[in-house]
Amino acid sequence: MISGFATSDGTKKFLKNSGINPLNFKQIQNLTLSNVGVGTYLGEADEKTDELVKNAVKQSILSGINVIDTAINYRAQKAERSVGKAISELINEGKISRDQIFISTKNGYITNDADIKQEFWEYIKSEYTQKGVIKEGDVTSGYHCMTVAYLDDQLKRSLRNLGLDCIDLMYLHNAVEGQIKDVSKEKFLENLQSVFELYEQKRKEGKIKFYGMATWECFRVSSDNPQYLSLQDTVELAKKVGGENHGFRFIQLPFNMYYDQALLAK
Repeated sequence: MISGFATSDGTKKFLKNSGINPLNFKQIQNLTLSNVGVGTYLGEADEKTDELVKNAVKQSILSGINVIDTAINYRAQKAERSVGKAISELINEGKISRDQIFISTKNGYITNDADIKQEFWEYIKSEYTQKGVIKEGDVTSGYHCMTVAYLDDQLKRSLRNLGLDCIDLMYLHNAVEGQIKDVSKEKFLENLQSVFELYEQKRKEGKIKFYGMATWECFRVSSDNPQYLSLQDTVELAKKVGGENHGFRFIQLPFNMYYDQALLAK
């Protein structure tokens, strides 16, 4: 397992060593982070794609990108493993150190493991329900689960997949989008508080540095939309759980010419 996490000094050193124009980096939470990251969503869950993703991550880092984003359900856990192999190889080659790279992943959707040749629901049954990690009613119609037991399990798996002692940023993945058809808003907020309590505990344990919410709709839509979630209220919830030094410091949402609400709907 690779120890450490992204640091102020490490990320500054990455910028210096990269030779990239400093205008392509931003100071975020006292870290020097590239304003473009590399994502790992697409691709088949096979060994050929493993190699392609690993090499793409390595080339991105060597080209001046130090923000790497993945998720446990991407390519059924293989995306995280490809990222882990890329980071490990670059460290072993002496080209980077762990403190130079900011790694985020996401938990929340139920997923199988493409490296275990087992039918999806059989895997869920043997790995989660039979072990008491998932109970009846925990999984929504959107294949989403945000119980403390499940997210605790997923964090441990993500750490193993990535080969890391600490993840810089853990996103709760599409929580509103995956839950709200089956759970009331009041119950959702109650569950969200429990998740934030879990993540604050994991920060104390040194397993994650920050947490956030990776979203598609909830921070873009108008307040009359069932999927709407107030960002201000979410920050206040984090303060309630973790105080002024809480770890809820990042959100993720689509932003492009079509999905422009992140800028225009502030």
